[in-house]
Amino acid sequence: MSQQTSSITFRDDSSFPYIYEQNVDIPLRTYKTGVIRANIHRPHDTESGVKYPVIVTYGPYGKDIAKPGPQIRSFCLETLDPAWWTRNGYIVVRADERGIGQSPGLLDTMSQGTSDAFFDVVEWAAVQKWSTGKVGLLGISYYAGTQWRVAARNPKGLAAIIPWEGMSDYYRDRCRHGGILSNNFIDIWWRGQVVVNQYGRPRSNPKIPPTIEGTLPEEELQRNLRDQRVDNVEHKYLDEEYYASRDYCLEDIKVPLLSVANWGGILLHLRGNVEGYFHAGSETKYLHFITGRHDLPFYYRENAALQKSFLDAFLKGEDNRGWSTPGKIPPVSILLREGDVGFNDGCQRKRLPAKGGAIMALAKYSLYTILPPPGRGHDRPSKHSSSALLAQKGGHGACISPRLSPIPQLCLHKCRAACTRRSLQGHSRDLADQCGRQSRE
Repeated sequence: MSQQTSSITFRDDSSFPYIYEQNVDIPLRTYKTGVIRANIHRPHDTESGVKYPVIVTYGPYGKDIAKPGPQIRSFCLETLDPAWWTRNGYIVVRADERGIGQSPGLLDTMSQGTSDAFFDVVEWAAVQKWSTGKVGLLGISYYAGTQWRVAARNPKGLAAIIPWEGMSDYYRDRCRHGGILSNNFIDIWWRGQVVVNQYGRPRSNPKIPPTIEGTLPEEELQRNLRDQRVDNVEHKYLDEEYYASRDYCLEDIKVPLLSVANWGGILLHLRGNVEGYFHAGSETKYLHFITGRHDLPFYYRENAALQKSFLDAFLKGEDNRGWSTPGKIPPVSILLREGDVGFNDGCQRKRLPAKGGAIMALAKYSLYTILPPPGRGHDRPSKHSSSALLAQKGGHGACISPRLSPIPQLCLHKCRAACTRRSLQGHSRDLADQCGRQSRE
């Protein structure tokens, strides 16, 4: 029998420079019933009726799992520092994803169901008595990837998003790069950061708070769990229902967005930030490149100021940089990795040159051909070259084994499965089978 939930909210008005409410119930209304539990960090003057815009995070790493930071009880992995943001005129709502931490329900990461719950959290935050009605999203990695999905559904109150190093395509960016299973990271991630924090699971790590309402029997834990490691092995093709149900149209995103990409995130997030920027339907959108570590640059003073200025513009109407004025700020800001700035040295990395402008104006193009004769890598293909023969036969692309290709990457198309699934039906299966055969050869 499923465990019944009750109110477990705790409030602390004195330990922090803000009011701290822990495990506040957010009812699920739109698609499912139940609750999501969140921690609320809000300035003290909200008690006297002052309202502020809200920043929401929603993810699986545990809103109550402390990491070293300026406020050890409230500083959590890949999310913003509530002490700094409340001091700068915002309310922070940090929610445990469905089935995680203190939020009961089915643990099914990056699924439509958990995105449904995120939708309800955003709309709930917009109508609270301490909220101005404006909601922004900000976070790193998983807390960035979830932003794309929920923004495409346009919940009421959502005013701007900043996906900071966050994939936008579950299949291509994360699970199956080029159709090939990418399982090592997911296995480490799942075992070390996700399933250990499942709602109702006994804790083996003392740093992870236990489920306040008690543990659940093993058979119920298994019923409340979709193991991403197993699902990704069992489901291979882009047009299968498993992946299709997790897809969406980036073109449906309408709110202003600042997509922040890290040159070092090539195996997971970099592609998603770039593709997300290009395909998002927002009239106001920016692509900003950084380099360095995955975590720390998010908290650098200059980057926190960047985040604040963007959210100020669209959540407060205070635009000191010109984000809301077309042409005032270059839509793309590129950081060039030139020279040796050492390893893990944030101060040295700040010396790297930055350029801003339209992406086409910044690009330099070189013509490459597939398997050219020696010394002719930049020449036009001869009539006997593989690319010329392909064109003569009316082909649109080729599946080349990585060990045979002389160039790093061939970008032969760009499409979103959710928008073009009918035309792609069956083709992804044929292409994946072809790639699998050639890679084994």
